[in-house]
Amino acid sequence: MKCDNCTTCEKNVGWIGLWTSLGLGFFKLYIGILSGSRALMASAFCSLTDVAGAISIIASTNLSKKPINPKYPYGYGKVEFIVSMMVSLCILLSTVFLFVSSFLLIVRKIHVAPRWVAFFAAIISSVLSWIKYRWSNCVAREFDSPAIHAH
Repeated sequence: MKCDNCTTCEKNVGWIGLWTSLGLGFFKLYIGILSGSRALMASAFCSLTDVAGAISIIASTNLSKKPINPKYPYGYGKVEFIVSMMVSLCILLSTVFLFVSSFLLIVRKIHVAPRWVAFFAAIISSVLSWIKYRWSNCVAREFDSPAIHAH
């Protein structure tokens, strides 16, 4: 059941996802470089790929609301499925990149112990990501949006 704030949340979910992903990505990248944590740098890369997903969400939610016209007699609603596929593809490509780079580090026997600041940054990042997930999941469920769900 949609509450009064649901439409406001739907309008803002892409923008909030964009700015939080961008902020978390640069935060994790900075701390990852500072502490020598490759895992945090990899997580930063994933957050920065979420920026592309957020931009896609903004575009698809605006486009899917366009009215039916003679060129598209069934409307623009299916664009969300295409966008969810693109977001999934970005996630897949970033996963392959992280796998290959991690494999090369293992083969080259490069081992660097990260500093403790990486641990605390990971906790902060996890809590903020969880909050963003819970809120985005609520919006996706209320509006039955596959694109927001994929993001």
